[in-house]
Amino acid sequence: NDNNNNNNSSNNNNSPQKPTPIKRKLLEIDSDDEIEIQPKPNKIIRKSLPNSLLKLNFPNIFANQYIYLSSSLPMDEYNKLKRHIEAFGGQVLSPKDINNEKQLLRVTHCVGEKDATFDKIDLVKQKIQTNVTHISLPTVYVWKCIANKTKL
Repeated sequence: NDNNNNNNSSNNNNSPQKPTPIKRKLLEIDSDDEIEIQPKPNKIIRKSLPNSLLKLNFPNIFANQYIYLSSSLPMDEYNKLKRHIEAFGGQVLSPKDINNEKQLLRVTHCVGEKDATFDKIDLVKQKIQTNVTHISLPTVYVWKCIANKTKL
């Protein structure tokens, strides 16, 4: 028992001394890195700017386009596509609007695998005979437009 206590106390004596040089090194590293670290916060700030400011950096390739993203899309792809479409000036039909005929009438593009809402959009437009036509596209096509900054 005494031996264990002695070991512990000797460890305790050693441990405050050990981190000190390490701490000092960390501080030195921090101050050296500060120059490199500084550009990073700018990137973060840029990401969190409101959409209106973001749009200045992106061509409006999806201007006047109201896009329905299929419910078959995985959530991460849905969110990524939505972010890109909005950044490039387009609008995405909100899931809460899939039963809102007025919103469905505005849809210009259906993206992804066909689901019940694709049919609903067709039916609403047939019933009301709108002049807003819509086309169905695979997500790959939308990503290509984003990559090449070309219109749909």
